Amino acid sequence: SSGINAEYGVSVSSSDFPPTESYFNEFLKEKDDVVQYTWDYARSNLIRLHVYYDEVAYFTRVQTADYEIQNFIGELGGVVDLFIGFSFFTIFQLIEIGVAFIALRWCRRKNNTSDSGIESNPNTMTNTV
Repeated sequence: SSGINAEYGVSVSSSDFPPTESYFNEFLKEKDDVVQYTWDYARSNLIRLHVYYDEVAYFTRVQTADYEIQNFIGELGGVVDLFIGFSFFTIFQLIEIGVAFIALRWCRRKNNTSDSGIESNPNTMTNTV
């Protein structure tokens, strides 16, 4: 899942409210309240709060997975297929070597049996005139 994070800079500034008694009197004229505040009460209990952003633009960071489960399964299957292919190739090579070894032994045995049928005795010589 992708998450979106936004970061905002924070700065705090403050000042006394109301700043002057004349400002306080103008502030009271704007209010329709029946309650009348005194200057000392206002300095101790009232606050004017302004919240604004330092910058209008914002940056977002989006995190996404580079290597998802589908890619992992696909690559794992490819590697397993590669090893299975090597295994079959090795089995066929072993069969080929075995057949060649058996054929070589059979040919040697056949040559040895055909050579043993010819007997030559050096002591027997026949002279014909």
